[in-house]
Amino acid sequence: MAIPNEPLTRTEQYLARTATGSGTIPDEPLTRAEQYLNKIATGSGDTPEQPLTRMEQYLDYIAENGGGGVDPGDISLRTLNVSQNGTTNAPDGVAYNKVVANVPNSYAASDEGKVVSNGALVSQTAHAEVTANGTIDTTLNNSVTVNVPQGTTPTGTKTINISANGTTVEDVAAYANAQIVVAVPIPTYPIAENNSFGGGA
Repeated sequence: MAIPNEPLTRTEQYLARTATGSGTIPDEPLTRAEQYLNKIATGSGDTPEQPLTRMEQYLDYIAENGGGGVDPGDISLRTLNVSQNGTTNAPDGVAYNKVVANVPNSYAASDEGKVVSNGALVSQTAHAEVTANGTIDTTLNNSVTVNVPQGTTPTGTKTINISANGTTVEDVAAYANAQIVVAVPIPTYPIAENNSFGGGA
C-alpha cells in the first residue's frame, strides 16, 4: 500500500522521513514521542533516559535497534559479487558490506569496427567518391575516397618568335614562363645620288 502524498502532522513528517529517507521534519522535537521519532528518522538526537509507557518502550527499541523484527546481532555481513546489470536485494538477515562489480562488456569481437547509430551497433561502409569540397559526415563510413578536380598548374617554358607587327596570344595555362623574341624587319629607303636639299646655288 502506498503512503500518503504529503504529511499533514508533525508525527507524519517523522514517519515520512523514516519510510522514504527524505522530506522535511520539524526543527526540534517538542514531545517525548517526537524525540524517539526524530532518532528513528535521522539516526541521531537525544531520547528520554527511560521509557515511561509501553508505546515508548517500542519506540525506544526501534530507535536503538531499527525496525523489521531483526535483531542487529543476527544480521550476517557478506560480500556481493555482481556480474550482470540489474537489482539485487539482500535476503532477510543479510547485509552487504562489500560489493564487487565485474560486469563484462556487452559487445563481442564480431562487433569490431561497428559504431552506435540510433542506439544500435551498425557496420561501417565505404563512402561514395567525393568530388567536391565541403564537410562529410563519416560516422557510418570506414573510408572516404576524395577526388576533387583541381586547376592545371602552368609548367615549362616556351619561346615565341615574332616577325611581324600584331598581337600574339600566349597559352598561359600550359606554360609558366614565356620567352618572346621580337625580330620585326626595319624598313629601308633608297637614297638618291646628288640629291640636294635647301635653296639653290
